[in-house]
Amino acid sequence: MVPQLAFLHQHVFLRLFIPLASGIAMADYLFEAHRSVLLGLLFCLFLLSFFLLLSGFFYRKYTFRWLFGAGVYVFFLTLGMAVCSFHLEKVVTVFPIEEATSRVVLTNHVQEKEKSLLFSASLQPTGEKILLYFSKDSLSKTLKRGDELLIRSKISLPKNNGNPDEFNYSRYLLHQGISGTAFIASGNWKKNGHTDSRSLRQIASDWQHGLLNLYHQQNFLSDQYAVLSALTIGYKDDLSDSIRESFSISGASHVLALSGLHVGFLYGLLLFLMRGFSRSFKLKIVRAVVIIAVLWLFAFIAGLSPSVVRSAVMFSFFALSTLANGRLFSLNSLSAAAFMMLLVSPCWLFDVGFQLSFVAVTAILFIHPLIYNRITPKHKLLRYVWGILSVSLAAQIGTAPLVLYYFSRFSTHFLLTNLLVIPLASVIMYLSIAFFLFIPLPFIQQWIVWLLKQALDFLNSLVRWVEHLPYSSLESVWVYTLEVPLIYLLLFFGVRFFYNKEAKTLICALTLLLSLCSYHFVMRLQDHPRNSIAFYNIPGCATAHIIRSDGSSLLAYADTVPANKRMHQVMNRHWSRLQLETPVVMRGTPTNQNVFLPNRMYDFCGKRICFMRTSGWTLSSADSRLRIDYLYVCKGYKGTIKELTELFKVSVVLIDGSLAGSRQKTLADECTALGIHFISLAEKGSVTFLI
Repeated sequence: MVPQLAFLHQHVFLRLFIPLASGIAMADYLFEAHRSVLLGLLFCLFLLSFFLLLSGFFYRKYTFRWLFGAGVYVFFLTLGMAVCSFHLEKVVTVFPIEEATSRVVLTNHVQEKEKSLLFSASLQPTGEKILLYFSKDSLSKTLKRGDELLIRSKISLPKNNGNPDEFNYSRYLLHQGISGTAFIASGNWKKNGHTDSRSLRQIASDWQHGLLNLYHQQNFLSDQYAVLSALTIGYKDDLSDSIRESFSISGASHVLALSGLHVGFLYGLLLFLMRGFSRSFKLKIVRAVVIIAVLWLFAFIAGLSPSVVRSAVMFSFFALSTLANGRLFSLNSLSAAAFMMLLVSPCWLFDVGFQLSFVAVTAILFIHPLIYNRITPKHKLLRYVWGILSVSLAAQIGTAPLVLYYFSRFSTHFLLTNLLVIPLASVIMYLSIAFFLFIPLPFIQQWIVWLLKQALDFLNSLVRWVEHLPYSSLESVWVYTLEVPLIYLLLFFGVRFFYNKEAKTLICALTLLLSLCSYHFVMRLQDHPRNSIAFYNIPGCATAHIIRSDGSSLLAYADTVPANKRMHQVMNRHWSRLQLETPVVMRGTPTNQNVFLPNRMYDFCGKRICFMRTSGWTLSSADSRLRIDYLYVCKGYKGTIKELTELFKVSVVLIDGSLAGSRQKTLADECTALGIHFISLAEKGSVTFLI
C-alpha cells in the first residue's frame, strides 16, 4: 500500500475529519459570498455521495474499490456543509429597519465597558441571541442576569466598518451565534420581571463568579487577582492592557488563555496520582472515568467557556484512547475529538483557540520526538529541562504560522519564557486547587494564599523581565492568507523528510519553499506603499492618512485631542501589510514642506484636505472660492453643504461615519442636488486616493 494511504488507514478519524472540516469551510465561504448556490450544491453533492456509495456497494471488483471511499469522503464533505449551513441559518435573521419595542431576557453577567454596560440577551419569543449596550447610569447598573426587559431601540445586524485588513467583527459574531446588536439609551428600557431559570452554562457561570468572590476575599492585588483569575478559572475581564501586552510580547499569552495547557496540567496530575491504575483493564476503566469526571468538573467551575470545553473534550478522548491502545496521545484520538466538536459546533473551526490548540498538539506528536531524540541528557533535571524546551519548541514551530497570520507578532524569547513560566504556572494551578481544598482549614489556607501571592508576583516579574529584553519580539510581520497552508505543507514535507529521508520528499519541500518565497516577493511588490491619502471609517476618529512611497506617513486628525490609540488598534495590521513605518501624528504646526495646517486644513502634493467639524466657517465670507479637493464633514458641523460651496470649490465630500443616519442622508441628498461627488464612509468604508 502507498505509504500516504497506509497512514490514512491507520487514522480513521483523520480520514473523516478532513472532508468534514473542508465542507464546513466551503459552506462558510459560500454562505457569505454565494449563498444562493449553496443549497443547490448541497443537493448535488448529496446525490453524488449516494451514487458513489451505492456503486461501491454493488461493484465490489478490485478496480472499483475507490468508489466506496470516494462516496464516504463526499458524504462527510456534504455533512460538513450541511451542519455549518444549518448553524448559520439559525443565526441570520431580519430586524425592523426603524426603532421598535422588543422583549428580551438578559442571559449573562454584566461586562462593564468605558461608556456602557454590555449584556448578552435572548430576544423573546424567538430566542435569537443579541448584544445590548446600555448607557451607563445608576439605573442600568442595577440590571442583572435573568431580568426581563422591554427595550426601545433599533437592533442591527453585525456590520464591519469596511477598513482594510481590520478584524472581521461581524463574521466573528455570526460564528458566535450572535444575530444582532443594539445600543439602549437611558430611559429606553423598562424592567418587566425576572426569571430564575438557568441553563447549564449559566449555572457554571455562577459557580465561576462564586470562585471569583473567594479570590476577592483574600485581598489579592489587582494584577495578582487578574492573572490568577485568568490562569485558574478563565476569567479575563480584569486583565489590564499592560498585563496583556507584557504576556503577549514575552510569548506567554497561552498561560492566560485557559485551555489545553491548564487542562493538561490537571490531566498530568491525575495520571500521576493514578499511576497504579494501569495493572488491569478494569483499573484502566476506573482511571479513565475518574479523569474524565474531574476534567469536566473543572470545565464546569471554569464557566464552560468554549476553550475549556474543547480542551476537556480533547483530553477526554486521550483518556479513552488509553483503553484502546495504551497510548496517552495519538493523532487518531486528536482527530476524533476535533471531529466530534465540529459536528456539535461547526463554527469552532474558525476559532483561533481551536486552531492553535489542535495544531500545537499535532506538532508535539510529530515534531517533538525529532527534537527530543537529538539530545539525550543523562541527568534527571537536565532531562526535565530538555523536555520542557523540546515540547515548547515543537509547539511553537507548529503554531508560528497561525500566530504570525493572526497577530503579526513573533516572540523571540519563547523558549526562555516557557522554561520559566510553565513550571511556575503549574505551581500556581496546583496551589489554587489546594486553596479550594483547604477552605475548611483557614489557617492552612492563609499560608497557601501567601504562597500564591509570591508565585504570582514572581510570574508577573519574570514576564515583564523577558518583555524588556532586547529584541523580545518581531513586530509587524505580515503573512498572507495563501501562505499559511503553503507553510504547513512545507512543514509537513520537512518533517516527513526527517522520518523517511526520501529524495522526492526533499524535492517537494524545496519546490514549496521556492513557490512560497516567489509568492511573498510578488505580493510585497504589489503592496508597496504609494503616494496616497486614505480616509478610514473609525467612529469618533476622523482622520486623513497621508502616505508616502518611501513608507513614511502622517496622521492628520480632525480633533485637537486625537484618538490615536484606537486608530492603531484598528489599522496596525493594514499598515504592516503596506510596510509602513509608525505614522507621525501632526499636532497643529507645519511638519513638512509638503504639508501645512491652517485651520485644520492640509496640503499634500497639491491636494487639499479640509476637516469641517464646527459651523465657524459658515460665518466667513470670501471674494473668491478656495479650492478644496477633499472636504471631510465631521460630527459637530451643523450647517449645510450649500453654505460651504460659497467659500470652497469642492471636488469630493466625505461624510463621517460617526454622524447620525438621518444627518448622513441629509448631507448625501444635498450633495446629489448640488452635483458634488460624495462618499459616505459609513456605507463605503475606507477609501484611498492615489496622488
